[in-house]
Amino acid sequence: MGIQFTLDQQKVIDLRDCNILVSAAAGSGKTAVLVERILRMICDDSHPVDVDRLLIVTFTNAAAAEMRERIRLGLEKKLEEHPDNTHIERQVTLLHNALITTIDSFCLYLIRNHFQEIGLDPAMRVADEGESKLLKQDVLQALLEQHFAGEDPAFVRCVEFFCPGGRESMLEQHILKLHEYAESCPWPEQWLEERKSDYVIPDQAGWEQSACGKYLRQYLVKMLQGCGDTLGQALEICQEPDGPYMYASVVEQEREMLLGLLEEMDLLFCSARPPVREEAEQGQESTAGAEKSRDGGGSVMEYLAEKLAGISFGRLPGKKDPAVSSDKRELVKGLRSRVKDTLQELREQFFTTPMALSLAQMEACREPVQILAELAIEFGQAFRARKQEKKLMDFSDIEHYALEILLRQEEGQIQPGPVAREYREYFQEILIDEYQDSNLVQEYLLWAVSGEEEGRYNRFMVGDVKQSIYKFRLARPELFLEKYETYSHGEGSRQRIDLSRNFRSRREVLAAVNGVFANLMSRDKGGIAYDERAALYAGAEYPEGPDCRSELLLAEKPEQGSEETAKAREARMVAARIRRLRRDYQVTDPATGTLRPARYGDMVILLRTASGWDETFREVLEAEGIPVYISSKTGYFAAQEVQELLQLLRVLDNPTQDIPLFGVMKSAFGGFTEEEIASLRSENREESLWRVLQHCACGEAGREAGEAGEAGETVPAQLFPDGKVQEESVEAGDSALREKCRRFLEMVAGYRRCTVYMPIRQLLETVIRDHDYLQYVTAMPAGSKRRANVEMLLTKASDFEKTSYFGLFHFVRYIEQLEKYDVDFGEAGSLDEYADVVRIMSIHKSKGLEFPIVFVSGLAKRFNMQDVNQGFLMDMDYGLGTDFVDAESRVRNKTLRKTVVSRKMREENLAEELRVLYVALTRAKEKLIMTACAADAEALLEQQKLRLPGPLSFLDFMKAGSYLEDILPALDPAQVQTVVWQEEDLEGEAVRRQVDLARKELVLEQAGHLADPERVEELNRRFSYTYAHRELEQLYTKTSVSELKIAAMEEKDEAAYKAFEEKEVVPYVPSFRQDAQEAGGTLRGNAFHKVMELADYQRLYRGVFETMPESPEAFAAGDVQKLKANLREMLAGEVAEGRLPESYRQVLQEHQLVRFFRDPIAWRMWRSDGAGMLYREQPFVYGISAARLKAQFPAEEKVLIQGIIDAFFIEDKRVVVVDYKTDRVETGGELWNRYAEQLKYYEEALGRLTGLPVGEKILYSTRLGCCVTGPETAGAPMPQ
Repeated sequence: MGIQFTLDQQKVIDLRDCNILVSAAAGSGKTAVLVERILRMICDDSHPVDVDRLLIVTFTNAAAAEMRERIRLGLEKKLEEHPDNTHIERQVTLLHNALITTIDSFCLYLIRNHFQEIGLDPAMRVADEGESKLLKQDVLQALLEQHFAGEDPAFVRCVEFFCPGGRESMLEQHILKLHEYAESCPWPEQWLEERKSDYVIPDQAGWEQSACGKYLRQYLVKMLQGCGDTLGQALEICQEPDGPYMYASVVEQEREMLLGLLEEMDLLFCSARPPVREEAEQGQESTAGAEKSRDGGGSVMEYLAEKLAGISFGRLPGKKDPAVSSDKRELVKGLRSRVKDTLQELREQFFTTPMALSLAQMEACREPVQILAELAIEFGQAFRARKQEKKLMDFSDIEHYALEILLRQEEGQIQPGPVAREYREYFQEILIDEYQDSNLVQEYLLWAVSGEEEGRYNRFMVGDVKQSIYKFRLARPELFLEKYETYSHGEGSRQRIDLSRNFRSRREVLAAVNGVFANLMSRDKGGIAYDERAALYAGAEYPEGPDCRSELLLAEKPEQGSEETAKAREARMVAARIRRLRRDYQVTDPATGTLRPARYGDMVILLRTASGWDETFREVLEAEGIPVYISSKTGYFAAQEVQELLQLLRVLDNPTQDIPLFGVMKSAFGGFTEEEIASLRSENREESLWRVLQHCACGEAGREAGEAGEAGETVPAQLFPDGKVQEESVEAGDSALREKCRRFLEMVAGYRRCTVYMPIRQLLETVIRDHDYLQYVTAMPAGSKRRANVEMLLTKASDFEKTSYFGLFHFVRYIEQLEKYDVDFGEAGSLDEYADVVRIMSIHKSKGLEFPIVFVSGLAKRFNMQDVNQGFLMDMDYGLGTDFVDAESRVRNKTLRKTVVSRKMREENLAEELRVLYVALTRAKEKLIMTACAADAEALLEQQKLRLPGPLSFLDFMKAGSYLEDILPALDPAQVQTVVWQEEDLEGEAVRRQVDLARKELVLEQAGHLADPERVEELNRRFSYTYAHRELEQLYTKTSVSELKIAAMEEKDEAAYKAFEEKEVVPYVPSFRQDAQEAGGTLRGNAFHKVMELADYQRLYRGVFETMPESPEAFAAGDVQKLKANLREMLAGEVAEGRLPESYRQVLQEHQLVRFFRDPIAWRMWRSDGAGMLYREQPFVYGISAARLKAQFPAEEKVLIQGIIDAFFIEDKRVVVVDYKTDRVETGGELWNRYAEQLKYYEEALGRLTGLPVGEKILYSTRLGCCVTGPETAGAPMPQ
């Protein structure tokens, strides 16, 4: 029997020919509905649609893959029902190419297919994130260096304004932050240009009518309304039977005063807010008073400042009455104090500085802000140019290039371009999942291909604004809300359908969620009213089980000075509850639909942030015997094994850095104890630790020769002739420590020599192999995870080598940039996440998932408002907020604009926190448990019970500092059981666990007597086994000629080894030395080899010679101009045919190609080609004895050698080998020495392949412009 859809779900599936917004609550089955809609459209009997004519956009690659798989299964099922239906059969074939994709992948699809529309190089690749960070840093340094050199007075004032104390790094941070924020706009430069007018303030009236001025008025109204609501609640408590009735008159009077001010503000602001008082006469009197008070002139802000200053709070009566509850008395005092403090904060935030002075200070910010915006524009242009030069693009470029392909700006109007119109005709419908997380760039992209303004309403958008939790990625939930408010429920071209039935959770879970959010979320708080349309309704059926009520567990915060932290105590409480659940609770088995005992794998612990929390929870739970799996994206760079390796790399790059050097000395690589290091340092505190090591190792000789070491050299030359420390006269001392220092310096010196020619991954592998580091970390606690972390670092080293940077210096920078900008990878996981373990993950990570039992922990953690409190703020709508700075008088003051932007950002952040909490609570299927550790938990709970039920005020919302402060006053005691765990509860659980462990130990002790001695001996033998042939660890079954060549050069200690890869360092070049940079060596080499592979000799020499020249001298006399013309024609033809990439053609140097095709070797190859005896790009594989590679390898073992020969030809029954080289060398002998080993293997391979002797081995050098045939070759190039 198929799925039974609800009426609303069926409407979503069947509705056609209109834009549809589906507001799909958590667990409402939106994915199943979306898949069914797609299948119905594809298989419609009357108007079927091909699946590749649908554009289906999802939020993640995993979601796209799941969607494609579900559609495939649905199509195959229908094909089983209708085996003769050729249309469905065709859809199964088309599904592979259907655009079921993320927005980034769709943009890449557009770029790949339409790069020519915007003149984009097709060879561009997506930059690695670390590579992008490095490139940004280089471009920004060059830009700032240029401006500092220019000494523009306006720029200098900008630096003084934004860099207090001369910290120029602040300016760098502001520019980068502004650039990255602007990249989320459809047209970044346009947004930055608009920011130049943020502090252009005409007058007070102009400020009050600006977007910031209007928001400020709305904010003040909402805050004062919140104050009135709070006093209203205090008044209701006063009027309860045991309430402090003696305070009622004072509280009522103060509330009336606030309500009167609000009514006056209603008139002044023309607010649409509903009336706050019912008495019309009093309202008219207030209005008349407001009009009268402003007859004398003045701004609205000055008027409000005067009014707020006039609000005063009297003394509460001191009457005592034993019938009055002391708790309620204190509660009323607390509510009243909260209002007083809020009004005082409003005065200080907005009205302390006179309005005229505020405007003057904002005007003083105008020039620095304009310069900063211009710098961000210049940086964006320079960064894009540098990326294009390197054939790179980052993820923001992907979206903007796609936007350029689809849209055109004409006279200020945005119009679809030709490509967009093609896609409008092609796509039958655009389906967007998780629409609440879209931004403006994505909105424009999808609008461009939908054809809305042409009357084609074919956009299907599904999401839930209550789950919009990616504001930090600059998502715009306002896009969803605008359509949510304007789309109709009935007929029309734009319709909205609400899916509110939840098919995930038990009724008890839904009751708790609805109860909390009915009081927490509203249009002002969270962006959407949590009314009957937004509430969750049970759609899932569960068998009757034990008490499934949701829970709030509170632990008492440890006293100050306690060894146990609040996090650890909360984790202990969670561990105790987990054990009880596993012992007593039952969950529904999805396979059978019946109840079964709960397992660890049924449980998850959700945290607002994993950093600083997940490790504490893991340690506590594992100590309690509970298996844990952490799903984290943090902690990688902090892992000890990763830090040790990175510190070693930093030392190899520059050994005079004391902190990394100390870390390496103390690590497994150094083996020094802290006492030994302290002893060394105490000998000389003035010099670097590296110099101290040298002095200790080599006595006075080290002291005299240490200058070079201080400059960053490996070690002074006289200390390390031939790589060994020489015995010198050493003062009496600790000989063992001196020897340890020597060995350490020799180790560092050896590895530093390797850095000249070894790729980073190979260097790391060498270090790890030399010290058995993998085995070392594996033997440590959590060894498998540590081993995985080390292997992940090797992978990152490989990734780095694919970037446009290389070398140890740049790798260290690469890693530092990743650390600086929190580009963490998370520690490598070594435990299967599907095992029977308790998962710990962040709330963001849990989105889209569901679990039988959910712990939402860390509710008392304070909200992170760091971005709101920074010195420089940015908002998409309200622009930039900065402090006023007078460098001369050293005065700093927060501008009114910055205060407004800060308040708006705080309001948006708090709204996002509510949505994050909603996501967390709706992950639970059968049991929801919220936990927190708070001070005075009992008193806090009792006080909250006294508060009247009902929605939280805007004041409560803005003042909340944690989820606990949001949840406690919003809880319905009938739906959520609240428990304060005492220390004795935790101790009782600990005792019970100890008893269980004692029982297990007793059983194990008894079991020991039953062990089979022979099996024990066999196990011991197996575990103590040592591999007898450790010397064969590096013996591979297959290798390449290139690797053998590298090994040979390592043995020769050839420092120029890196030239083999033909890849150049990309150092930072100061602006005054920046010339046109040549293309990278790898690209040039690949391009030259490709031309040699494709070269048509007959075509090239047509018209250059009448007949085949008979001698090299006759060949040299050919028509050079005709040869050049033929070469250009051949290259153009190869590019047009697609065999030669345009990027290759751009880096080819014509004079090098002409020089080759005029060389006698080209004449010989031409003759052989005509006789059918020229072979190009010839692959080969053959076996050799392992003993040829290393003497200790057994001769009977075979190693396969593989490679590709550039060219060879047969001449006079002898083989001639030709290998093209683009290395930067000065002599032929230098080149021959590098590749002699490689040519030997080519000679052997060709002898076996052809059965003919090799007569000549030739290296053709593009650098020297001639053939090299031996170590004595002079290298005279062919004349031009």
